[in-house]
Amino acid sequence: MKKIVLLVMAAFLFQSCIFLAAPIAKGQANKNLTVEHNAIPPDLGKDDSYVVCILENRESRDKYLKKYFKENYKGKYVFATLEEANSEKYADVNVYRYAFTYNKLHTTVHNVATNDKVASYSSSNYFIYDRKMDKEYNSTFSSGFFGKTIDAYTANMEKQRLANQ
Repeated sequence: MKKIVLLVMAAFLFQSCIFLAAPIAKGQANKNLTVEHNAIPPDLGKDDSYVVCILENRESRDKYLKKYFKENYKGKYVFATLEEANSEKYADVNVYRYAFTYNKLHTTVHNVATNDKVASYSSSNYFIYDRKMDKEYNSTFSSGFFGKTIDAYTANMEKQRLANQ
């Protein structure tokens, strides 16, 4: 019985930490995913071009990508797999100028004294690639809360788009 109580308490504590970490992650994303931190092209919204949102064929990531672009970004955008984005259909970089995608990062923490693996986690580094100028806009901000990151990023993209109207 004592073990069950300890397990329930540990699960509750873990869930509480995640519950508190998500708003912090979104706040950090909001602060770092800006023009000033080189995450958004300063010219976003000045022309009539599209953002090509790269789908990963992973329900969780694609769901948040579609949700937050629909909710937050009122400019032109399309969803495409990487293969489709590199096809003839999206070859005109004047029309399909920007690509929105990410790098997946893996981190493993080791105990220095014993070299034992202590923890391992993944995070995502989202960025915008200007296909016309061959330039990456990447603040190097990464987070394991990819939904919160996409939410903040698309909201900041919309602010920049509106500023350029």
